[in-house]
Amino acid sequence: MRSPAALDRLEDIAPLLLRDRRLEVWFTIAPGSRFSGGLSKRLSDAGALLLSWENVDQRRFDLIVAASENSDFARLRGPIVLLPHGAGYHRHSPHDRQWPSGLSKTALIQNDHVLPTTIVVADADQLDVMRSVDPRLPAHALVAGDPCLDRLRASRPHRELHRRAYQADGRHLVLLCSTWGPNSLYGHRPDFAERLVTHLPADEYRVVLTLHPNIWELHGPLQVNAWLRPAVTAGLVVVPPTRDWRPALLAADLVVSDHGSLTFYAAALGLPTLIAADGADEVVAHSPMADLIARLPRLTDADRTEIARALRAPDATPHRPPTLDVLIGHLYSLLGLPDDSDAPVPPAVPVPDTEVPAPPHFQIKVIAARRHGDSAEITLERTTARWRADGSFLTAAEHCADLALLERAGAIYAEHPHARADTAAARARNLRETFPGARVALVSIDETRVAVAVDNGTSVARTTAPVSATAAALHWWSTIPLPERPTTIHVRAGTVTGVVTTDADPMA
Repeated sequence: MRSPAALDRLEDIAPLLLRDRRLEVWFTIAPGSRFSGGLSKRLSDAGALLLSWENVDQRRFDLIVAASENSDFARLRGPIVLLPHGAGYHRHSPHDRQWPSGLSKTALIQNDHVLPTTIVVADADQLDVMRSVDPRLPAHALVAGDPCLDRLRASRPHRELHRRAYQADGRHLVLLCSTWGPNSLYGHRPDFAERLVTHLPADEYRVVLTLHPNIWELHGPLQVNAWLRPAVTAGLVVVPPTRDWRPALLAADLVVSDHGSLTFYAAALGLPTLIAADGADEVVAHSPMADLIARLPRLTDADRTEIARALRAPDATPHRPPTLDVLIGHLYSLLGLPDDSDAPVPPAVPVPDTEVPAPPHFQIKVIAARRHGDSAEITLERTTARWRADGSFLTAAEHCADLALLERAGAIYAEHPHARADTAAARARNLRETFPGARVALVSIDETRVAVAVDNGTSVARTTAPVSATAAALHWWSTIPLPERPTTIHVRAGTVTGVVTTDADPMA
């Protein structure tokens, strides 16, 4: 292998070979790729047996499985099976534009000899592409489906587990997928993720971003995370470079993508899919990907109307049948061993341990408010926009790093419990003094009580809503003339609901 993307492909097959006690599986990293920096550590951390590339020609192997044609296959001794590096031959090779990526003639054929024993393709229609590169290649082809797609489909019963990992219960999960290069979603629209996550209601949507491993390898995690930090602060979940993108795709309700393979997988799973960057001249004309991009709707802006409309889009994408048994049977045939297992079942995609950021500020709009004597019902819409908006107000957590937002906030809240009501009340008063632009300050006492500092003093309120939503409700409450303020507020903000009671005894 030469890159993290190639390793991702091998991981769809490796578990089916590793479980066989008759086999010993080794890994090696072919040099020459600028994207291979973290491979050795990733494999070592997984406990893999590593063989240095310098020594691969000193041994003969019963089977060699690769996921990139750019390795020096001439140094390898044994039958070579080349897995698809993506969802088909739809992209021009960055090394030589006359060949599709994955089918470089100079890499596959040397001294008039085709080096791979087998070239795995997903569909028979890809044989024509192979023939256009060299008429000898189709004779080495095995039409065996796509192991990655098989694994995704097999993991669909775990969809709700993956959604729970992203805290998407009751929310629409929008997945942004970017391949690499200047014509990718991230290369063409680098601010798109931040724009989307700050425009969509935070309590109705979860926005997740996965970037091609080459982006992380080329720029480094320090740089990429710095670029993404404003969006992450606003609630964007970023799939780390060492984590699998498949859980996010399994959890998604809508995919916004480009000309990368994840667009094909999203459509093949029947997910509503929008194109935000079409790859321009990087896409091979008349390829299945080019045809798919032409059929899929475009996302012109981070407009919530477009997103909501796309969520209702019907699935009109044909599905490839799973054919993993064809590939596994072929591998065992090359090994000269009987496959004495049942029909191979792809390993389920593991449910990730995901860190979901909690935004430290919200722009609040009161959508509806109804009064019934001492009780009120309010419906809020919360986004993580930083800019001022007519008819809205800002709430911010005390730990918000953007001091300008704290200065502008109409309500400030501290979620860390103070345990004692008197110290919490003192902290609430201090917050109002520090940030005099705030109408109200809240400090958590325990799971059900907050100290509230407003213009007429400090009191204790009870709440079943999160502190951030309680702060928004009490800001609305503080705008009502004192004698008319309700004592009970039923608050709803998308998936967030709760009741705030303000009739506790005042505190000194």
